[in-house]
Amino acid sequence: MSKKEQVLASVALAACVLAQPAQGADLDKLKGELAKEKPGSQSERILLNALGHESFKAGKKEDGRKYFKQVADGYRKAVQAGESALVGAANAGLAFSLESWANDELAYGADRKKAEALLLEAAQYYDKMPQSSIQRVSFHKRLLEFYKGGNEKEKADKEAALVEKLEANRRAVDACVACGRG
Repeated sequence: MSKKEQVLASVALAACVLAQPAQGADLDKLKGELAKEKPGSQSERILLNALGHESFKAGKKEDGRKYFKQVADGYRKAVQAGESALVGAANAGLAFSLESWANDELAYGADRKKAEALLLEAAQYYDKMPQSSIQRVSFHKRLLEFYKGGNEKEKADKEAALVEKLEANRRAVDACVACGRG
């Protein structure tokens, strides 16, 4: 991933984080804002993500899933389009939106299997980021926390694989720092 792609990926993640609505955001107001956005735009995906989150909070799980699916589908199309400067940002946006959806499934929907499937898909996109990426390293730590529940054999196998990824990420960060790029 080029420096430009890394910057775009970081900007996409920051935009998604900043777009998280304040407590008690009005669903109708968010829908009104969404209607003003250009289809397929980054701002449309940010509003869809916010609508997904707020729908889960309001107990409207199916609506939330519908909005999160639209976000993920939009990012998938951007990734498949393969515009080189935007692929990194689309991968980052897709990873973040899938993780957000998984978090809401756990927090409001209590669907651990659905959350796990979403997190595993998000891992594919986080893993496309450089090993020294703070977003990638942080995600693997959060994924490890997710697996602290579950049966012991499954937990041990998944933890071992994640610990290896975290160690590889740590070595990559150390190498960047040692060469002066970090």
